[in-house]
This record gives sequence, structure tokens and C-alpha cells, in this order.
Amino acid sequence: MAELQRPSADKPFAQWREWFFGAGTLGMTMCNSVTNTFYFYFLTNIVMMSPALMAVITTISRFISCFYAPIKGVMLGKLEWKTGKYGTYLKFFEPFGRAIMILCFVNVQASPAVQFIYYVGVFVISGFMLSFVDTAALASLQYITKDPLQSVRLSSKRSVVATLGQVLSSLLTVRLVAAIGQGDQGKGYFVVYLIYSIVACIGYQLVEAICVKDYDFYKVQEAGEIERAKLQQKDEEPAPEKEKIPFSIYIKAYTSNTSPISLLLGDACKASATLLYTGSITYYMTYYVKQPDKLTMFLFLANIGMLVGSYCCPICVKLFGRKATNVLSYGGFAVSLICGHFIGVGQAWAIILFVALGRFFSGLNGSIIGAFYVDIGDEFEYRTGYSIAPFFMSMGGLSWSIASVCVGTIVGSTLARVGFSATAEVTQPMLDAMLNLVTLIPGIPLAIGTVIFLFGYNLTDKRMAPIREELAKRRAENAEQ
Repeated sequence: MAELQRPSADKPFAQWREWFFGAGTLGMTMCNSVTNTFYFYFLTNIVMMSPALMAVITTISRFISCFYAPIKGVMLGKLEWKTGKYGTYLKFFEPFGRAIMILCFVNVQASPAVQFIYYVGVFVISGFMLSFVDTAALASLQYITKDPLQSVRLSSKRSVVATLGQVLSSLLTVRLVAAIGQGDQGKGYFVVYLIYSIVACIGYQLVEAICVKDYDFYKVQEAGEIERAKLQQKDEEPAPEKEKIPFSIYIKAYTSNTSPISLLLGDACKASATLLYTGSITYYMTYYVKQPDKLTMFLFLANIGMLVGSYCCPICVKLFGRKATNVLSYGGFAVSLICGHFIGVGQAWAIILFVALGRFFSGLNGSIIGAFYVDIGDEFEYRTGYSIAPFFMSMGGLSWSIASVCVGTIVGSTLARVGFSATAEVTQPMLDAMLNLVTLIPGIPLAIGTVIFLFGYNLTDKRMAPIREELAKRRAENAEQ
């Protein structure tokens, strides 16, 4: 068995296709916005479980998801599919995984033990399937284009579309939940998530058909099996088997250079901050501000800030380079949230504006994160000869899994410590905890992540230029053989 690309893979990736590369992230981020912003609230205020049980459920289910990254990284690198090495996950894993994830928003009224089994089960199964999808899309980036500038453009446009999904979700979710639920928020969240899931599934079908399909690898028996005439093979000898990658190489990937681990930890810190404030903002607006209708405006302005940041990313990269832009992203986000706590002093509009500013800096990171993992994969291949780009891409998802474990524990334990429940009388310690969860607490990991990335990541644009040039020569020579 072997894998072959289609003849069209030799053609440059047309610019008109670039916007479609992010089509799947539109619906994905809309779905994630519902999960990240409302899931804690859904469990405590609609399912009516205690904050302690909510913390246990979300922490355990997300802890299990931490093991997805290395597993899917190896699977993406080793598994071969007749329907496409990467496209298979976009076409099939996305709809099946999303159908199961919808069940997370079913209001299960049962004993705590049954609730635990149900919510952990559906989250773990759906999360495993969905974890492959965006990683597969990002992994295909290295084959879609060899131009580093186009790689940045693709990552940037993907981030812009993803942020647009967050903007749409911020404008629509609260209103749709109220309109569809008609007083039953549980029903509202379920139907809204269903609608967003359909958008995500359609989006990834477009990504596969327009962007990935022509550049993907397909499992074949021999060189002539896929459109024999079009492949223009000089002979019909069976394609050579790919060299098996020893397990030790995957260990070496994160122990032989500080760049991969610093990027992983830095992005985990950023993800923790993002999930902390988004997961707590519903409580803040409902109980602290006592104006839950302002939640729509808060989410809208915050995501507009991120959208503007995504647009500004290519400009910052040209002016400062990728690493400096990412340091600015982490550091600016951290300073904005911490200033929001001490300067805003709990004033809703001040908090909204400072978080929106922080999200602007966050947008700078989202536009180049895919390009960073491409660089890490290229540098490792240059040093060792092993191409394990899908493994590195999959580890990018681990940062969010790590963050999710921490956030579920922090939010649940913080609310439990001050005695919060949906039926309890609101006290000042509860209000203080909600303010801290939106501003000060998220700012701390961001500051830590800035330091880690600044001193640990060493793949600057200057260092990568000769590496890309040498790899291009090697790949050209291998293609001729």
C-alpha cells in the first residue's frame, strides 16, 4: 500500500481559494462559542447541578481529551484512507462528531451519578472525533502551499473567518436562545447548537472539496489505481512503502528543541485566559451587572476586537516578524485584562472595553498559530529527516485541552468556595469571585505564557529562511526519484 497525490497537486494554490480554507472554522467557532460561554452556566442554572459536580464533570471529560493530541497526531501521520489522508476527517468525522456533541445540551434530569456518566460520555466521544477535524485541515497546509507568505495569508484568513463566526455567535446566540426557547433556555441552547453544527458541517465539506481534495494523499494499491493516465507515471511499479517512524522520534520532537514546548505552553496559557473569561462572563452579566441583556454587546465588542486584530496580523508580521507579533499578542492580552480589573473596578463598560482591547491582541495570535506549527515541523524535518507535521499540528489542540482541564476546575471550585448555586442568595464574595474570573485570574496565565514564549521559542524568520530553502531542494530531489 502507498499514498499518492493527484496530478493537480503540482499546481500553485489559487488565491481565490484562500478564503475557503477557513470556511469550516466559521461554524466551528460558532459552536465553540456556545460551549465556551454557556456550558458551565447550562449545567449549573438549567440542569441545576451543583458547581462542585459541574467542576468534576468538566474537569474529568477535558482531562481525558488531553490524551487525544498525541493519539491523533500519530494516527494522522500513519493512517491511510482511500477517501483522502486529511479530507476523510473533514467529510466524515466532523458530521458524526458534531451529531454527538449536540447531546451535551440535552437537559438530563437524573441522579448525579447518571448525569456524570452521561455528560462525560457524550463529551469524550464527540470530542475525540472532532479533535481530528481542524488539525487535519491545518496539517494539509504544508502540502497546499510551499510559499511562507501564502501560508501566513491562509492562516490569517482562516483566523478572520473563525473570528467572524465568533462575532456572529455573539450577535445571535442570546437572541436565538430566547426566541427559540420561549422561556425554556435548555431547548434554546439545544436548537441553536444544532443550527451552528449544520453550518460547521457544510463549511468543512467546502474546505475538503475546494482546498484539500486536489492536494490530499490517497491510499492506493499501485501507482496506476487513481486515474492511471492522469498520474503520468513512467511505470506501474508499486509505490514504495513509507518509512515507519519510530515512537522515539515523537518523544524527540518535544525534547530536542525548546520551541515546540514553549509554543504549546504559551498557547495553553492564552487558551486558559480565553476560556476563563468566556466561561464566567454569563455569571458576571447575570449577577454582578444584573443586566444579562448586555451580554450580547459584550461578546460582540470583544469579538470585533479580535476580528480587527486578525486583519492587522499580516501588517504586524511584516513590521516586527512572527515571534515579536506573538509576544505582543500574549503580553497585550495580559495587560488589558489586568488593567480591566484594577482600572475598571467592576464597571461593566470599562470591563467590556478592556476585554475588547485584549481580544484585539488575541487576534494577532490566532492568525499566525498555524504558521508556527508549520515552522516547527519544517525545522524538525530539516534536522532529523522525519516529516511529522501532523503530529505537531495535533499538539496544538493539546493546549486547549490543558486549558479546559484547568478552567473547569478553577471556575467550579471558585464558585463552590463562595457558596454559589442557582437558588442561593447572591453575596458580595460571589460577586467578587465573578469579577476576578473575568479579569484578574485570566490575566495571570497570560503573563506567564508571554515569558515562556519570549525566552523559549527560537524559530525566528531569519533562522527559518535557509531551512525552508534547503527543504524545498530536498523535496524536489525526492520527487524526481
